Amino acid sequence: MARSERAFLIVEDEAAFNAQLRMFVQIALRELPARMADRVKIYQAHSFSEALFFLDEYDIDFVSVDMALHVGEVGMERAQRQKNEAGGIRLLAELVSKPAQPITVVVSGEESRSYMEDTLRKYNVLNYYVKGEFDLDEYKYAVQAVFWYWQALQQLQRFDVDKAITSWGEVTRHAEQAQIALRNFPERVDTIVKYAHMHPFSDLPTFLWTRSRLKHCLYARNGLTAVARPQWTLIRLTLENFQQLISVDPTQADSVYFVIKTLLDEVAGNYREHGLFVGHFEQVDFPEPILIFIPDVNDIEAESLMRLLTKHIKNGLEQKADTFIPFEVRVSQDRAEIDKFAIKVNLQHIVIDAAEELDMVLLQQRLLV
Repeated sequence: MARSERAFLIVEDEAAFNAQLRMFVQIALRELPARMADRVKIYQAHSFSEALFFLDEYDIDFVSVDMALHVGEVGMERAQRQKNEAGGIRLLAELVSKPAQPITVVVSGEESRSYMEDTLRKYNVLNYYVKGEFDLDEYKYAVQAVFWYWQALQQLQRFDVDKAITSWGEVTRHAEQAQIALRNFPERVDTIVKYAHMHPFSDLPTFLWTRSRLKHCLYARNGLTAVARPQWTLIRLTLENFQQLISVDPTQADSVYFVIKTLLDEVAGNYREHGLFVGHFEQVDFPEPILIFIPDVNDIEAESLMRLLTKHIKNGLEQKADTFIPFEVRVSQDRAEIDKFAIKVNLQHIVIDAAEELDMVLLQQRLLV
């Protein structure tokens, strides 16, 4: 669920620099678009124990942490660290152990390159800034990149794919200014969107992977010999009103596809043992239909699965209806107009004689009728 409030924790034992970092965060927030960062709380800790208190009491989303939280920790040799870890390292270990780890940046006087690399690798740190080389703009852009990242994730949760891609572009731009590698973010939004059209366990677009998997399902392999299966089955999913919707707003195509694919995958995960998989034959103008292949089930099982899929997808689409229906149609409250844009799902159970349908091109033409 999307968070309406965000909480920052600045952990720095030097009071003056702690106050400066708070001011830098406030500057960064003021430069973000209106309402994007209007509900942010900033907490300040000056020691390891104070930081633990805030982490226990509040849902902290972002932590800025100093490695040396008391005099004498800066510049410790590796052997000393192994015996008595610096307060910042102990805090990072605490953060990593949390089920929902806050996004973390380090601002430290420790300049050892190996120390910096170890910290980035072991503790999922977004970036490491050295106090002696501290750049206000880089720190500001880091804060802003994180907010654009949260924005993109929230938009993706609402299945607003087009806006999520735009926000990820802002993440990329700000991260570059902040010297942050995109791989350091917990998730890459561009990859999530890509996998709506890519099969997650291959480098193939979904429609090409579908063809490959389909060929595998058509044959029962016996050593080096491939024997055609006598029959196999699929459920074909098509969408009513889809063309009507994208004729008004073509950018909704990705959002609709992303929603349907997500809902299908939620159900399909419970039927892997039957050989069920969600496939897709790409068409030129729009991404439908989606095909759910079930090579090894009987008619009764297939009909039962269709009922389950229909209910799950209907409920999911009803929750997201306002995402798709054009704003001017929604506010008009014209039932007939709303129904013209409401996405409805049709499922069709098809049993195919595999021996007659080995040609992938002919098979695709038949299924897309």
